[in-house]
Amino acid sequence: MATSPKNITLILGDQLYHNHPALEIETNYVMLESKDFNTEFLYHKARILYCFVAMREYADHLISLDKTVDYYRFDKQIDLEMLFDILAGAKHGYTDIYIVEVDDKGFKKTIIELAQKFNLNLHWLVSPKFLTRQVDWNAYRTKHAKGLRMNDFYIMQRRRLGLFIDNEGNSSLGKWSLDEENRKKIPKTETVIKRPKAYQSRHEIEAKKLIETHFCDNYGSLSGLYFPVNRPQALELLEEFGKLYFEKFGIYEDALTARDPFLFHSTISPLLNNGLLTPQEVVDWVMRQNHIPDNSREGFIRQIIGWREWVNCLYWNVYRDNLVSYNFFGNHKKLPNYFWDKSELGSIQSNLPLYNALASVFDYAYCHHIERLMVISNWMTLNEYDPMECYEWFMTMFIDSYSWVMVANVLGMGLYADGGIFATKPYVAGGNYLKKMSDYPSGKGDQDWEKLWTDKFWDFVLKHEQVFAKNPRMNMLIVTKKKKML
Repeated sequence: MATSPKNITLILGDQLYHNHPALEIETNYVMLESKDFNTEFLYHKARILYCFVAMREYADHLISLDKTVDYYRFDKQIDLEMLFDILAGAKHGYTDIYIVEVDDKGFKKTIIELAQKFNLNLHWLVSPKFLTRQVDWNAYRTKHAKGLRMNDFYIMQRRRLGLFIDNEGNSSLGKWSLDEENRKKIPKTETVIKRPKAYQSRHEIEAKKLIETHFCDNYGSLSGLYFPVNRPQALELLEEFGKLYFEKFGIYEDALTARDPFLFHSTISPLLNNGLLTPQEVVDWVMRQNHIPDNSREGFIRQIIGWREWVNCLYWNVYRDNLVSYNFFGNHKKLPNYFWDKSELGSIQSNLPLYNALASVFDYAYCHHIERLMVISNWMTLNEYDPMECYEWFMTMFIDSYSWVMVANVLGMGLYADGGIFATKPYVAGGNYLKKMSDYPSGKGDQDWEKLWTDKFWDFVLKHEQVFAKNPRMNMLIVTKKKKML
């Protein structure tokens, strides 16, 4: 009779790797719908549903491989410390625990402390979630010690990974970035395929019942599964993106419209963040799509190997743990109720960019990156809302939210609350930019959303003139504006 292994592998809800590193060793598995992970914020119901269903689908996958899996559902009300006690107890008697490198500073500390407390030998497995190791970041910082610039990091990544590089180590595309080609609005004649579609899982109904029981006071709606919850569905989405959307992803990457919430975006960020897809396989896939225009492929690659890796490296190496200390402008206004309660959206219905972005968040726990940066974060900055409440909102409301994602994206790029650790200026804009990038109709009188945004933009810029004047282009705009005010 075979003896059970004395080691156990803990698989978290954001570690659903098809080729999990632990599959190479003899081990049992444990998964936990933990109180620790799911109650830190009043998470969007769709986010919790997605997490629980994807985890249960992954447990099914392990069982199909004849693996032994102990799965603890949320209604068991087991936290991480209780789980470690169970694993080390007489019933199981595990001596060693394996876990893929985790992506949260606080959680990593907790894992180490619990392993020590319950005398479990802790083994970290290399994570396939990122392409950049600490040695790569150290090499970047050594070469660029004077400042943090994502473009320098991106060029290093392209060279290091051999993507669109010629024999001399330069970009084979003529430029490092083709972003200038990716700033078109969607014309009325452009066909936009309606999304999202609903994905199926045998676990959906039961998970919904659990959420309505234990998370009834959480934010957002609980309608369906709009993102893949297992590996076959994830691969299907990637291929669908390639066939239907990738060609025009580049030119319309920054476009705003109410015609569809997903537009030509891949919507794979939840899959990269929970492990159903890995960045390496996505990069390999992109490089095989030779029929796709270079501006779409380069723009997509830049998001994967550039921005995504960049914010993770900043989280681990640059940002302080005390996030409340990041409030460069000293903003303390509370977010209005319409950020939290969908029934309040009617109060901003004439503010078309913000209304459409927030409506998508309430319905799908998702909106695309330009809505996050140039609509929602822009509005938060211009209205001087408290950065920590804004950070909490992003963490709470998005299906792909994790601390490693949101710290730099929200406090750095979105709000400039960090005072410019890597951003050269606050990313704010008025009605002219939003009109130029959207197909939203103009309003009149008190329905004039363009004027509303422009007025707020100039109020903010002139209030913080010293910050903006350091940027030559912004300084020129300020000088021109002041002359008109005389």
